[in-house]
Amino acid sequence: MLWWWLAACDGGCVWWVDADGDGHGDPLAPLWTCAPEGAVASVGDDCDDSDPERFPGQAERCDGRDQDCDGAVDEGLPTAEYWFDGDGDGFGAGRPVRRCFAPPEWSENGDDCDDVDPERYPGAGCDTG
Repeated sequence: MLWWWLAACDGGCVWWVDADGDGHGDPLAPLWTCAPEGAVASVGDDCDDSDPERFPGQAERCDGRDQDCDGAVDEGLPTAEYWFDGDGDGFGAGRPVRRCFAPPEWSENGDDCDDVDPERYPGAGCDTG
């Protein structure tokens, strides 16, 4: 008898709970009904049904999160190099990372000559061994 019920729905029998109201439902929460009620979506492809800013097709923002549910973070955005600033003097050293934003405790300048001494940086003691 299940085939009769599915045919009677005319193809609109599966809906997904859409807790965040972004139009993309939770793929783990299907609803089998011809007449859905409440917060539902016709697609079940949401990667985070508690956040209305995250769903497939959403534009990425520079914030260290994956808005478009493709598993990549901040892809396609302009990036810059940042160096870890171990002594907090505003100058970093070592290997840079590329990001669209500066992580905390990182600097846009990688020219620190002594990244454990906040009194030594370019223009303040670096050129005096």
